[in-house]
Formats: sequence, structure tokens, C-alpha cells
Amino acid sequence: MSLMMMLEIGRDADVDLIRSVLVRCGVDFLNSKGEGCDGNFPDSNMFFSLRTIQSGRVKAEDFECDWDVGAEIAFVYVISELERCKQQLHCFLEELSKAVACNWVLSFQFESVYAYRIGSSVNWLREL
Repeated sequence: MSLMMMLEIGRDADVDLIRSVLVRCGVDFLNSKGEGCDGNFPDSNMFFSLRTIQSGRVKAEDFECDWDVGAEIAFVYVISELERCKQQLHCFLEELSKAVACNWVLSFQFESVYAYRIGSSVNWLREL
């Protein structure tokens, strides 16, 4: 069994930058596919899949914003490594926020918003 967290990222972050942040957070293998990639975090075996979006609107329910999505990442938690997955995703969000001033929203399967960044402010609504 697994859980899937969805991260929608604004157009200000390019795919190469996102890939470099993933590597800084422990990913040692990226399977590139076009403008996206997929891989996993070896410590937890959390899988992710990154893809670019052409002129996308935010899909997270009940989240109002005025920016377009440039990329989406699905993070698939391994239940037996739940705490480690949470830590690694939190690390990624912190490093992404340091690396580029981009908007993003993190949700559980596009249903419940857990955190978002607009401008320079990161807002945590729920525990990961």
C-alpha cells in the first residue's frame, strides 16, 4: 500500500533545477524522459515522477491562485517508511524554496492541500 502526494510547481522553476534539487536531497538515479524524469529516494524507496505541464491550471481542490503550473511531481510514499518519506519530501520542499523563488502547492492526490508557497512565504496547513 502507498500514499501519493502531488506537488504542482509554478513556471519559475525549470526542470533542470528541479532535478538538481532532487539529487541534493538524496536521489541517486534519475530516469529522464523528455522534459521530465522519474526515480526514487534510496533511503525510503519513495518513488517520484516529474513531468512538465503546458499552460496548466492548479488542480488541487479548493486552492485559489493566479499562477500557472509548469511542472508536477507525484511522490509515492512507501507506508512502511512513512516517516522517512515525510522527511525526504520536507527536505525537497525546503531545498526547492531556497533554490528558486517559485510558487508551489502540495496536496494529497489533488484533494487536500498540505502546504503551499506563494511569493516568499511557505504555509503549512497540515503535517506531511
